[in-house]
Order: sequence, then C-alpha cells, then structure tokens
Amino acid sequence: PIFIGEVRTNLANGVADKLVFVSRFKVHAPRLAWPKNPGRAVKNIVWKDFEELEVGLTFEHEPGRTVTETDNLLFTALTQNPQPLHLDAEFASQSIHGRILVNSIFTLGLVVGLSVADTTLGTTLGNLGFDRTTFPHPVFIGDTIRVASKVADRRASRSKPDRGIITFEHTGTNQRGEIVCSCRRGAMMIENKHDRRSPHTFTTLD
Repeated sequence: PIFIGEVRTNLANGVADKLVFVSRFKVHAPRLAWPKNPGRAVKNIVWKDFEELEVGLTFEHEPGRTVTETDNLLFTALTQNPQPLHLDAEFASQSIHGRILVNSIFTLGLVVGLSVADTTLGTTLGNLGFDRTTFPHPVFIGDTIRVASKVADRRASRSKPDRGIITFEHTGTNQRGEIVCSCRRGAMMIENKHDRRSPHTFTTLD
C-alpha cells in the first residue's frame, strides 16, 4: 500500500515538518515555513484541519497538470457525454474553436483535484457543494493547468463540535496565465486532527 502522509506542526517554532510515506519508506521533506500572515501564499503543506485553515490563507499548488487527449476522451466517454465538440475532431475543427474542446467538467475536477494535497487531504469528511463555477477560457488538449486556492470563509458546525465548514476559492489558469476555471467549494473538515477525543484523530507514524 502507498501512504501519503502527515504534517506535524510546531507552532512555537513557526515551522511545519512534512513527512511523506511511500510504501514502507519514510521520506523527510524539507522544513517549510509556517505562515504567520494568513494572507501569505503557502506551498505544499498537507493534512490541514479546520483549526489550521484561517480565512485569507492562500495556496499555490504544485505540480501543474498537462491535459492529454486520453484524459478528455476517457472522461467524456465514462460520463456518457455524446457532445461531438469533445469527441469528434472533424466536427470540432468546424467550430469556433477549430479543434477538440476539453470537457469542462473534467477541467473542474482537475482544478479541485490539484488543490487537494495542500488543503483537504485526509482531513475532510466530504464536499458539501460547489458554487459560482465559471469557465472564462476554454481548455484544449496540451494545455497545462495550475491552481491557486484561498480560504474564503469558515464556521464551526452548529450540531457537531468535532468538525467545521471551510469554503475554498479555487482558480485554475493555463500556461498563458488565462483563467480557465474558478469555483467555490464547501468542505466539511475535521476540527482538530490531534484531539484524541475526536473519532477522526490521526495517529503519528514514527
């Protein structure tokens, strides 16, 4: 099995230690600066719970992802979408785009997926919904998508004290810096992953 692991934070020293577990080998990644300013962009800090996700915290996610013909073809076929703009190169060549247009639902999934490692990996209890989803520019085969995210809102659950709701704003851009997708995502998050009274507590692996 593959375990992609935990981040242990030491707020007193203002740092976060990122540990990644692949099979049975433990790899210590470089120490990462813990953001003292919630408005500062953060890269590659994982396993964040509700208490750590402050409003204004932003992320620049790496790596990006280049969209392939196989990505678009398989996703469109698996979701039973017969739109020829996504499947028929001859048809698409006669459209305003002049070529195959990547399925926008794949684009949305990719944008959210690229954000997971830094935001909700292992600490979300599920997505609550998506809002204000837009696709300002099209995505074509061969485009490389990168994503940035921001914590837009947060509130504690009124009925369950072991969890809270975080609203993320995700923005995906292509290699030309054009926005290809933006959305707001509501996520139900574990309140505190180190609270042993919680049924969602994570065990430290040493």
